[in-house]
Amino acid sequence: MLCLTAHALDPRRALNEYRQTIWTIKDGLPSTFIYSIAQSSDGYIWLGNADGLARFDGIQFLHWRSKENRILLGAVRVVKAARDRGVWVGTASGMVGRVQGDDIAAGTVDAPVEAMLESRDGSLWVATRKRIVRFHPETLAQTGFPINLQADFYSGLVQDESGLIWLSTSQAIEQIEPASGEVRHPKFAEGKSWLSQDRGGTIWITRPDGQTVALKEKLPGGHASRGSSLDISAVVRDVHGNTWIGTSGKGLFRVRSGTDGSLPEQFSRADGLSNDNVWSLFEDREHNLWVGTQDGLNSIRDGVITTLNRPGFAGDNVEALAAGPAGGVWASTSAGISRIEADSHDVNLNGIRARALFTDRENRMWAGTGSGVFRMAGGSWSRVYFPSGLDLNAVTAMADDDQHRVWMFDTDKGLHRWSSEKTEDFSNEPLLKGKSVLTIRADSNGRVWIGFYQGGVVVFEGGVFRAYSERDGLAPESINAVVVDHRGTVWIGAERGLSRFDGTGFTTWNSRHGLPGERVFWIVPAHDDRLWLGYTNGVARVSSAELDRALHDPLHPVTYEFFDNGDGLKGNLDRGGQSPAVQAGDGTIWFKTSAGVALIDPEHLPKNPFAPPVHIERMVADTSVIDTTNRVRLRPFTRNVQFDYTALSLVEPRRVRFRYKLEGYDSNWQEAGTRRQAFYTNLGPRTYRFQVLASNNDGLWNETGAALDFELLPAFYQTEWFRVVSIIVLLVAALGIYRLRMWQLTTQMRGRFEERLRERTRIAQELHDNLLQSVLGISMQIEVTDELLPAELPAKQPLQKALRLSKSAMEEGRRALNDLRTLSLSADDLVKGFSQAADGLRTESGSEIRILVEGHPRRLNPVTGNDVLQIGRQAIANAFQHARAARIRVLLSYSQRDLRVSVEDNGCGMDERTITLGREGHHGIAGMRERAERIGATFTIRSSAGKGTEVDLCVPADLIYEGKKGEVHE
Repeated sequence: MLCLTAHALDPRRALNEYRQTIWTIKDGLPSTFIYSIAQSSDGYIWLGNADGLARFDGIQFLHWRSKENRILLGAVRVVKAARDRGVWVGTASGMVGRVQGDDIAAGTVDAPVEAMLESRDGSLWVATRKRIVRFHPETLAQTGFPINLQADFYSGLVQDESGLIWLSTSQAIEQIEPASGEVRHPKFAEGKSWLSQDRGGTIWITRPDGQTVALKEKLPGGHASRGSSLDISAVVRDVHGNTWIGTSGKGLFRVRSGTDGSLPEQFSRADGLSNDNVWSLFEDREHNLWVGTQDGLNSIRDGVITTLNRPGFAGDNVEALAAGPAGGVWASTSAGISRIEADSHDVNLNGIRARALFTDRENRMWAGTGSGVFRMAGGSWSRVYFPSGLDLNAVTAMADDDQHRVWMFDTDKGLHRWSSEKTEDFSNEPLLKGKSVLTIRADSNGRVWIGFYQGGVVVFEGGVFRAYSERDGLAPESINAVVVDHRGTVWIGAERGLSRFDGTGFTTWNSRHGLPGERVFWIVPAHDDRLWLGYTNGVARVSSAELDRALHDPLHPVTYEFFDNGDGLKGNLDRGGQSPAVQAGDGTIWFKTSAGVALIDPEHLPKNPFAPPVHIERMVADTSVIDTTNRVRLRPFTRNVQFDYTALSLVEPRRVRFRYKLEGYDSNWQEAGTRRQAFYTNLGPRTYRFQVLASNNDGLWNETGAALDFELLPAFYQTEWFRVVSIIVLLVAALGIYRLRMWQLTTQMRGRFEERLRERTRIAQELHDNLLQSVLGISMQIEVTDELLPAELPAKQPLQKALRLSKSAMEEGRRALNDLRTLSLSADDLVKGFSQAADGLRTESGSEIRILVEGHPRRLNPVTGNDVLQIGRQAIANAFQHARAARIRVLLSYSQRDLRVSVEDNGCGMDERTITLGREGHHGIAGMRERAERIGATFTIRSSAGKGTEVDLCVPADLIYEGKKGEVHE
């Protein structure tokens, strides 16, 4: 078995067994005339065609255009990868250009370009039909003199390890010394031949008959032709040393490595090539072969699945398969029973078609045919005879048990069991009657399993039949396969899923658990605890552990490998007879398809070791394509942003998977699957970084990926300066509103104060002019009466008491009049008022009181100050009368913002209800709150039972102070 490199073309396969894809105009190809193919260092495939230059990523074509269409290429005859990410192009009009992005630097020659070479010193060598021209790599100006050819240019323009440049003309091979431009004519290389160079740098000579040798081996002159001459148009030597030859009119030829003496193998339009006129050949870094014809682009690749498209193996011609007793695989066809191998097959039982094939435990092959049952032993076939009158000519299912008895189902005669001694008839068994058997298999425990077209299975054990159905967990509908793995576990493939027998019932998996489909045609168990499952559109490989994990974790879908037409499968899988799939002695798995017989080698599955280069191809913002070669700054109000990206894995581009993340928006990677676009809407202004990663068809990830930084500019109202200005404006507006409101409140309060002051003045006048004068008159009359009455008169004493009361009333009236007439209050007035209140109460309780003043005392508005005085007196009275406090502290605090009056005591305190509602029948607290509210002050009481009380009154400066700040009160 050869050790293959990645997906390199396996030389053991026939040409028509490779996996091939064709692209034409309908697939987006700009022109189907493909003159030249190259791969740039960034991984893109470039196609020189009749309509210009095209770039291909394996999925879509991009018709290259120069910036602003300032240069039109016309037909591009030559494309070569440059040492940087660009490509060199040569056109039919004589243009020589270097393409980078959408820019091109161009020079000219006077004839169509035939070949190009970027030499080791960086110079560009260009071949036309009659001459060789050298260009400066930067300026693309011609350097030196053109080299004239003695005959028409034919091939080559390649450089060997010593630096010499080689080419061939229609007459001979020639050699150029780059430094001097000298042309030499080696004697060994007369005649027409094609020069090519492999990836290792070796130069090869291919003669018109296909014979190929290394240049250093010097093809001897006068060699004998091995066959007809080929009109060679392109040659590629692949990584395995196979020589691929493109011709004009005869298609593609291959000369296998090590078989240079054999005739080339042909692959033509009749075999699937797009056209027999081949213009170009190229092997990419993943070892895919690209073929450019005049009718499209072809890709030839190796695959996991090999389909044997050989005579006698048409899709509708294969009925059943069996692993042969001496190696190889046997297939039942209309021609007979054929023993097939990878490169040959032979036929047995000519003209006899078998519906069932199997190999028993004694390594004998059995065949159920329309002419009876046959058995092969020792390399020869013989018919198996049954008791008189029994002809089994329609056997479709066969298997042997652990006692070497063979079970056979005949569609006409039912189920029978054959042994060397007798044949037993089970056709009348109730569980079998009227049912069609699709498969029979014996397990390692002596049980025989029988699966039916109608669904369900019957197990024969210990002489008794037992039925299992969907009620036992078995997958419903037809039973297509029953197999036993190396651990003795029984697996069943049905129309509606995969089932496993657990001793009493079944566990079933289907597409709801993550499997690729419902219908399981066949099962081939492997010794690594994995199963190969045949579905309509491909083959899956899944492990038993993965099935169990999905069973125990409903959120975990089954993971598996799946091989389909992208891996070389041709046509669809088909069940056919009893055994549509078998495993040969060498471990290869063979199975029937609609296109013939296919095989998979589990031990030599090609793996792609190349992580795909990732590119962000385009960015679109609100329908405008963005130039990403410079710093990207999106205008404000951009709503929709689109990214187009790709990854260059050309083995199976459909299976390239992506994940992306927009830093600054996404917190986690987004799994995009095979989608090659990402969309974002309504992004906020800031700097972002878009990153995308990709994996190839075998799940190998490029963890570096590609990234694009961009900035979404803010609208004016989204900028920082606007936010700062807005905050300042809001603060100023809030301050203005606050000051306006305070001015309104102050004006309102002052209006109320002035109204109250006018009312106080009126009351004072009324008190002075009426009440006090009346009381004064009464007092004088009483005093006169007192003087007129004798001292011993009994009425004298009451009269004198009345006189004292009237004088007291006069003093109170004058004091009230004085309060009403007072224009302002000072700190001393408040202290005096609080002291008088305390002096009047101290005699009753004996409490200690301290009155403190802090800050810079100010004169007070008389109206508001009087209310402050009254609130303070009430608080002091409550401390004396209700709190039974031993110590009382009164604090008058003057500040620029407010006046604060605080009365603290260490008395019995109050509960929350008393603080809120006051004592029943008492209105002191309510009165203090009402006064405070009336003057716009803040009034609070903090107290708890047994911990004293603090009454706090805070009056804004604008409402309490009058005039300028006074002196500091000591």
